[in-house]
Amino acid sequence: MKVLLTGFEPFGDIAVNPSQLVIEAMAHHTLPDMAITAEVLPTEYQAAGARVRELIETISPDVVLSIGVAAGRKGLHLERVALNLDDARLPDNAGQLCQGSPITDDGAPAYFSNMPLADLKASLLEKNVPVTISNHAGAYVCNHVFYSAMHTINELGLNTLCSFLHIPAIPDDYDQHAQLALLGIVKSVEYILEALQERITNQLPVAP
Repeated sequence: MKVLLTGFEPFGDIAVNPSQLVIEAMAHHTLPDMAITAEVLPTEYQAAGARVRELIETISPDVVLSIGVAAGRKGLHLERVALNLDDARLPDNAGQLCQGSPITDDGAPAYFSNMPLADLKASLLEKNVPVTISNHAGAYVCNHVFYSAMHTINELGLNTLCSFLHIPAIPDDYDQHAQLALLGIVKSVEYILEALQERITNQLPVAP
C-alpha cells in the first residue's frame, strides 16, 4: 500500500508543530507491506497546495493522510469536509493573507473525505484513543492542503483514500508528558494506516 503522509512546519504562535514531529517520526518507521512517503510541507497556501498535488501525481498513492495541529482541541479529529475556501485572520508563512478567497475557480464548493471515518473512529476508540469526527477543517493552510489533495485525486480519477487529521498542540518545552503524547499520536497514525490497509486488502466498501 502506497501512503502519503504530510505535516506542517511551525507557524504563528505554534513554536513546535507536533504534526512535523509526527511526520519526522513516521519517515523512519517501517510498517509491513507499506511504502510510506512522509513530508513536512511549508505552512504556505500556494507552496503547500502545489507540493501535495505534485506528490500525488508522482506517487499515485492508495492513501493520503495529511496532519495538522489544532490548538485548543483535545484528542484527535478526523476531518470529513474540505472547503474550497481560504479564509483566516493569520497570514501564512509567506505573508499571504487570505480572507474569503476560493482555492480554485474550477473545483467543487467542497469535497467529502472518502475514508471510512466512522469505522476508523470506532477502531481507535476500541484502542482507547480519544478521537472524534469533525465537519470543519477550518479555512487556513490545513484545509487548503486537504482540499487540494481531494481536488487532485478527483481530477486524476484515482481511487485514493484521503482525509485530514487534526492533532492537539504540545507544550513548547517538549517535556516528558509531551513526548508521551507524541508517541501516542504516532501510534494512532499507525493504527489508522493498518485499518485502511486491511480494508483495501479485503476490498471492503468505503463509507465515510
